[in-house]
Amino acid sequence: MSGEVTVKRKGGWQKAAALGITAGLILLVTLPIARTLLRQLETGLMTQLGIALLVPVLIWLLYPQMLKLMPGGKDAGAVLRWTIAGGVLTLGERQIPLTSVKMVYCWEKNGDWTVNIETDGKNELLRSVEGDARSVRQLYALVDALGYRGQWHET
Repeated sequence: MSGEVTVKRKGGWQKAAALGITAGLILLVTLPIARTLLRQLETGLMTQLGIALLVPVLIWLLYPQMLKLMPGGKDAGAVLRWTIAGGVLTLGERQIPLTSVKMVYCWEKNGDWTVNIETDGKNELLRSVEGDARSVRQLYALVDALGYRGQWHET
């Protein structure tokens, strides 16, 4: 059996870079505001409150946008080829003996699915691309091929 599955990228360096850019932008925005507030007010209480309210709002607004600007974008998926032959699951570059697979867990949240292939060694966590029905179907086909169709619980 073989196929391919489109999964959400892990994107560790993209998230770190997006967070760094967001922090830099917030610093550039809040420093002039803090200076202005300190000059116009006698006490620092309003400055502290203003910054305390502004910074989380800016993070909430800017971080997702910065993440989309990173190479690959927020919702871009990675395509992994998989095959099951000779008692071995080959998933991308990784080879997992089927005898080491303890269980396959599947769960859904807001229409996106996550599949955890629990093994004797390192588990394999696969997430469907947000809003991509084809990615969900591909994950289901992999779970079915592994013989764990009963773990896929539609809500």
